[in-house]
Amino acid sequence: MKPEKRKEFIQRVLSNAAKRYTKIPVYNCRYSSFMFTEYIRPSDETVPIIDDFFERYFLPEYSLLKKPSKIDNKKKQFQILAAHLTLASTHRPLKLSLNKESFIGHKTWSYFIVDVVKCLHDAGRIELLAGKNFCGKGSGWLTCICPTEMFQAELLSKIIVRADPDKKSDGGLIVLKGKRFVSSTNKNTGKQPWAKGTKKIRKTIKYRDNKETKLLKEKLRKFNCVNSMYRVVVNDNGKETPITTDVHVVFNEELFKYNGRMYTRRFGYLNIPRETRKMLTISGEKTVELDYSALHPRLLYSLEGIQYDDDPYEAVVSGEVTRKVMKKMLLSLFNAKNRSGVTSAAVDCLAGGKKLKENFAATGYTIAKLLDEFIKVHAPISKYFLSKQGLRLMRMDSQIAYGVVEHFADQGKPCLPVHDSFVVRESDEEELRQVMQYHYGCITEKYSPDKRKYTCKIDKK
Repeated sequence: MKPEKRKEFIQRVLSNAAKRYTKIPVYNCRYSSFMFTEYIRPSDETVPIIDDFFERYFLPEYSLLKKPSKIDNKKKQFQILAAHLTLASTHRPLKLSLNKESFIGHKTWSYFIVDVVKCLHDAGRIELLAGKNFCGKGSGWLTCICPTEMFQAELLSKIIVRADPDKKSDGGLIVLKGKRFVSSTNKNTGKQPWAKGTKKIRKTIKYRDNKETKLLKEKLRKFNCVNSMYRVVVNDNGKETPITTDVHVVFNEELFKYNGRMYTRRFGYLNIPRETRKMLTISGEKTVELDYSALHPRLLYSLEGIQYDDDPYEAVVSGEVTRKVMKKMLLSLFNAKNRSGVTSAAVDCLAGGKKLKENFAATGYTIAKLLDEFIKVHAPISKYFLSKQGLRLMRMDSQIAYGVVEHFADQGKPCLPVHDSFVVRESDEEELRQVMQYHYGCITEKYSPDKRKYTCKIDKK
């Protein structure tokens, strides 16, 4: 959908939603709707706030004659509901069934949650909107709910939400992905994972815990525990959208050999656009993101015992357009099997617009000529080209990331890793710069032939 039509569609949907007209589903706006997710929970620090609200508004109605164990169970249900409502909005409502049969045999939920939803609605704390269920076998209508501004100010703005990997049943803190793709069809479209227009998902491999995995899991729990003490939101001109900070690690094919980067699940800060990350605040303080400039090429040069200080993406010709294309080329050279894969990546990069193609044509280079010149200029590291070094390089930068985040976690300070860059509070900018340079030196000292600590340029995004 074109941007102007999307904007018009959103305005029309919101006006219809205000009138309780629900023929157009609200969740087809900017974000999709979501259902209850097993790993979404409130942080331990905010649980007492939720319990206090529950005891004031729901416990008298529910009855004090119930067994304490049943009351605790209802509290836990309300805690999970509050965490989900904190993430919900008009553009991304929470959908659930109000049918009693939907709760039969459920481990986490009971029909009590429907009574809570009705009470919240009657009190003007949430809005109810109809929405269609596309995830199930049938086409029954579910109810979409989103909190009102009153409820946000009253409770939800004080809640810190976690996407705890330990609570996820099909993969926890460490996920091992195989070469093969899953054979099941996409639940929403019915397409096979290799069909056009579908995202390819690699099959998860089961593994046995060993000393290394246990040690890494303890580190990740420490990272997540410290970051969950701070409320991280996208602050768009005063409008706050909470996000989660819990990370997990993904390895490819073999543990501790390929990849190893930290990722977030749905609602995480890694799932928002780069420009939106500039609006992140941590407990009300503005943030800054520092990035290793051309990390992978510089790492390869250090493996050859060379300190490379120039911009590797402007080694042939300078310019914003050619730099963008050459960056795509160089990163593709580390992952592609042959030259055609690199050429295709460059063509896709130029497909961004007519003006981009015209600016590139004005340089006098063709993609093939630029690729040849590029390989000649970077001859010292050419042996790594077309050799699928990308996952090995990701393993190296993941080790740098562990060290940087652990430094801040040991001090109880938040630090959000974004692969080869990091987001911290503005007050921690200089400390982050020093720590990034230190851990880059440590990894080059470990892998370089001369056991030397190299340096890398660090940019502010």
